[in-house]
Amino acid sequence: MSHVIQLINGFAIIVDDKQFNRCKRQFTSIFHFSKFITVVDIHGHKITVPKCHILMLEYYNEKIKTQKVH
Repeated sequence: MSHVIQLINGFAIIVDDKQFNRCKRQFTSIFHFSKFITVVDIHGHKITVPKCHILMLEYYNEKIKTQKVH
């Protein structure tokens, strides 16, 4: 299962369950004093994101198919 971390500049990071739960815990915790969160996406890329740039943390359904625009 995958999850999406939506950023304010229009980018989205797709992460697995483990990284999503870790990111969500760090984002909502008042004891995580860093202004940045480091996540690893599903391709293995390590990305550092400022907390203030995270817009939404949401579930992503992989079974939805996208349509091609001609």
